Amino acid sequence: MRYLLRNRLTEENQANVKLHPHISGWVTAASTPEGRSYGYVFIDCRLIGDAPPESVYLGRPWRNDAKVAYIRCWMGAHIRREGWDNWNKPESEATVTYVEYESSGPGAVSHGRVPWSAQIDEAEAESYALGSVLSEGGSWDWEKRRLT
Repeated sequence: MRYLLRNRLTEENQANVKLHPHISGWVTAASTPEGRSYGYVFIDCRLIGDAPPESVYLGRPWRNDAKVAYIRCWMGAHIRREGWDNWNKPESEATVTYVEYESSGPGAVSHGRVPWSAQIDEAEAESYALGSVLSEGGSWDWEKRRLT
């Protein structure tokens, strides 16, 4: 099982983010630094787990500038209909960026999501291309798998 900590990016596609029954609450708690274009970006992943239905949020803000994107992800029934939680920080609703594009699965309902999240279109989703995300703040060296 992989835990997501801080604001780390990986180049892994087709990842499974698995949640167990004793882990409920949120998939992410993004601490995206102010001024950054990207935080957590999930591309072609599967959110799976055996947590109870509608018991897990897609994310909550650790910082008020939290950014999370789910691009073409399959979401299990454990994902809550509203999707996102403000973590008792209503002021963050005006500053977070929580987006989805072409999600599927029982947890991917677009109706019922909080109004301060967005379903983006194809043009907006293209800005989350892996090279763009990984090269923010530098150049991505694909051979060394790190920023240079």
